[in-house]
Amino acid sequence: MASLIEELQRHALDRSVPVEDLLRKAWVAAQKLGLTEFSAWAKKELDGYDPSDAIPAYRRVQSEFQAYNPYHGWQSIIWSDVKKVQRLFEPREIITPAGPLEQIADEDQALFILTPELKARLVASLEVPTDVRCLLNKSELLEIISHVRNEVLRWSVELEQAGIVGEGLSFSSQESEKAQRVEFHFHGVQNVSNMLGDVAEGGRITINQQASQGADPQALADLAEQLRQNLDYLVPAAEQQRFAHEIEVIGAEAEAATPDVGKLKRALNAAKSMIQEGAKGAVTSLVTQGALALIEGALKHL
Repeated sequence: MASLIEELQRHALDRSVPVEDLLRKAWVAAQKLGLTEFSAWAKKELDGYDPSDAIPAYRRVQSEFQAYNPYHGWQSIIWSDVKKVQRLFEPREIITPAGPLEQIADEDQALFILTPELKARLVASLEVPTDVRCLLNKSELLEIISHVRNEVLRWSVELEQAGIVGEGLSFSSQESEKAQRVEFHFHGVQNVSNMLGDVAEGGRITINQQASQGADPQALADLAEQLRQNLDYLVPAAEQQRFAHEIEVIGAEAEAATPDVGKLKRALNAAKSMIQEGAKGAVTSLVTQGALALIEGALKHL
């Protein structure tokens, strides 16, 4: 039977083994050997860091701020005065557990969750207030996982070189005593102070996957809000009450746990027909073109 240390080395080298499983075994080994420093690190990587913790340097990731354009979707924000927002260009400190971070390899996007206060300030700084988001560098997020695997591998090799291998899941008393005398070197795990203030708070991430089919609740909610805000420009006064009803249907389905696709299609098509009918005989405005493009986009995903 392979020892726990040998198993750690094998699993650290095997990317098919989830990093969460690797960390659990590393934590067990550290606990059995009484190595509190490595045990605490493995526990943080398993459960996630607290915003008040000093976050390891390798968990700092570059990001990009984007604003939502109702006609062109999410676009990078171009700042007129870079000096005033210099701190926004500093890396985000990521406190999300290693397990969920590993999942982004199969996903499209990872967003940094901004505090309501910061988000409100960012929206207020724009010439035209709209929704904003912070998109994280996916390759750098995946580098966190590589770093964790490398750290476990280095640690387990140092143990083996010191003659600490164990038998199965157990270690002898001599091995435990020897482990206390071995100086282990963490590579790039040094702590850094939290210098980002409210920009770094709420550093967990959420993973966004753009599905090829199915209703996207957030996209539908955004669409309903855009139609609601531009109601006066999209349909004649006589149709506004009926148009408002279709908007409410779209908004309600966006909030539903399981959106009714049939009801959504009917409401979207009805809204589309009313906009097209209202635009007849007049020069189609950018607002009308944008609204129709958003509706068409929503219908394609249903």
